[in-house]
Amino acid sequence: MSHMKKILFFILLFLFPTFCFSEETPHLVISEIQVSGKSSTDEYIKIYNPQNEDVNLKGYKIVKKTTSGSQYNLVSNFEDTSIIKGKSYFIIAHKDYTGVADFYYTNNSYSLSKDNSVYIIDSNSNIIDLVGFGNCYEKEGDKCLDNIDSNKIYIRNNNIDTDNNVNDFSISSLDNNVSNDNTVNEIDENTTIENVEDIKIIYPKTLIFSEIYPNPQDGEDEFIEIKNTGNVAIDINGYKIKDSSKRVFTIKNVILNSNDFYVFYRKDTGIALNNTGEEHLYFYTPNNELVYKLEYIDAKKGNSYAYNGNEYIWSIKKTPGVENIIEIENIAPTIVCNIPTKASINIAFNVDCSDSYDENGDNLRFNIDMGDGRSSEQDNFYFRYFNAGDYIIHVNIYDSRGLESIKNYKINVSSKIDDIWFLPEDIEKREDEICNNISSGELQDYNIGDCVKLTSFITSMPNSLIDKIFYVDGAQVYFYSEDFPDMNLGDEITLTGEVSSNRGEKRIKIDKKEDIIINKNKQIKEEYYKAYSNEDLELNIAKLVLVEGIIISKTKNHIIIQDNDQKFDIYLSNKLVGNIDNITRGDKVSAIGIVNKINDNFRIILRKFNDIQKIEEKNDTEDDFNIALVQEDSVVNDKQSYGYVAESQSQEQEYIVNTNNNTKRILLMISSAILVIIVIIVLFLIIKNDKKKKSIAH
Repeated sequence: MSHMKKILFFILLFLFPTFCFSEETPHLVISEIQVSGKSSTDEYIKIYNPQNEDVNLKGYKIVKKTTSGSQYNLVSNFEDTSIIKGKSYFIIAHKDYTGVADFYYTNNSYSLSKDNSVYIIDSNSNIIDLVGFGNCYEKEGDKCLDNIDSNKIYIRNNNIDTDNNVNDFSISSLDNNVSNDNTVNEIDENTTIENVEDIKIIYPKTLIFSEIYPNPQDGEDEFIEIKNTGNVAIDINGYKIKDSSKRVFTIKNVILNSNDFYVFYRKDTGIALNNTGEEHLYFYTPNNELVYKLEYIDAKKGNSYAYNGNEYIWSIKKTPGVENIIEIENIAPTIVCNIPTKASINIAFNVDCSDSYDENGDNLRFNIDMGDGRSSEQDNFYFRYFNAGDYIIHVNIYDSRGLESIKNYKINVSSKIDDIWFLPEDIEKREDEICNNISSGELQDYNIGDCVKLTSFITSMPNSLIDKIFYVDGAQVYFYSEDFPDMNLGDEITLTGEVSSNRGEKRIKIDKKEDIIINKNKQIKEEYYKAYSNEDLELNIAKLVLVEGIIISKTKNHIIIQDNDQKFDIYLSNKLVGNIDNITRGDKVSAIGIVNKINDNFRIILRKFNDIQKIEEKNDTEDDFNIALVQEDSVVNDKQSYGYVAESQSQEQEYIVNTNNNTKRILLMISSAILVIIVIIVLFLIIKNDKKKKSIAH
């Protein structure tokens, strides 16, 4: 081998590591994809910029291809202001996306679906990044990602791009997902503000819509009130409010102290809340994480929608900037009566107005004029006419504040006794009447007026709640006469009665004592379900449940407890008031009770005072106990008090990346140094050998 060949061989040999460890220029990557959420077009594509420098998206495209290769531009072009800052994210979404996006599709007739490929294409028509899923047209690597269901997302692992979709992405639940920009780093106390700006921030979420005023009186302005329920001040600069129309208002220069309020008026936000139909109001952090969501239907004129610590209530008292004072507009009682349109003389029929109710929960007083000079103050009774003719039955109901409702019913009384219209109190039900045998928990599936038969066990006695009402497992039972047989808690009984409704909750209404059959010698041990959410309550109407949590509010008849982000309303009848003075706000308790549905809201009714037990007492060292709606721990130092909470995994990941990069640089330097040394040695040997040859020649 010649000297020159040897030199070239050594140069190539030691340049090889240099080629192996050469670094690729960082590029934009697809960080997350949601194909569908609450709807098929509730979708987004999140892009991450791993570089320190900002990237202007002007001239870029976001493209999808179907399994056949047909191409559709989700974004045909970006605006000049569409800039992804270094080490930051940029969300591109369909107009139906329920979150907040940085940019929306330029053609909303297109949307993502299964078996698609998604591309980032730069201004020079180069494919910057590509993700394929399902039966995809194109992908990075050997295999497409599996298709995902609604409310699932593709999420890139640590934003690393190995050009292999299967290795780079995982599938995550949307509800449980912690996005790549949500990891936490600790900020060293010596860290400067300039350093902090390079670290992703997690923003406090202890913020709620405490009161809104959507349908004001003439001359008044709409408003949206935000409350900080946390223990530290929060700088809410950059937080966003969005309504159903996709109008977004970005907050500027507002610091909200602990338990303080800030009011935004329509004239400042430009957000016009709906007066009719549905309205959805969202609150987001500056990095577009959802903080809070509020929904309502049909805003009441002159009423604010105010939070009382447990639920939102339409209130005639408006309190912008201060604690809410709930004053409910007095609504007239709702009359619900079951009265036949025909009857026969001397034959008794039933007048039943017991399903009437008052939205305000006021006690009701009845006056039912039968049209023949006689009347009754009962809500359920039997009546017979002695003369044929047409009669108008006038039903008047008054609430405890004097508001009256009136409803008239017409009845035709025939002189002919028609078997169809028998309803005497003292005869048995018709033999041909069909009663549906139902199981515990099935009552909600039947219609008002259906005859049902249920075998279950007693979970509450009449005297523990309302005198006319008791509960079996899975059903509320109403008996107007209160002529109950001798029965006990836990007894298995068989009920036969008619399905009715009480403020949204189905119940069984029985006519007589004989409709309750006690199955002797069958005692059921009390069973209950551990409930963790209000969804659990909805699935267990009229059943016993156990809940646990910390008391955040205690009034005469209501105890509100909270477990994580779930709140439960524990209801005490007047018979239990005063028997639980041993528990107080801040105590952790467990409560066993019956799930009661009341106008689409759920509460847990205690049956006896020992149904609620103290688990843990309030920590007396706390100066200001505030637990309502705190979604994450508050920060400690002054920097953190204003939301500058650093984030750890990303710092660790950054350290790993930096370590890898440093290793590469060191190897490159060593390789280069060795190469230089070898070249020098080889040249030295060549020169020396040439001199030796010349010396010999001479």
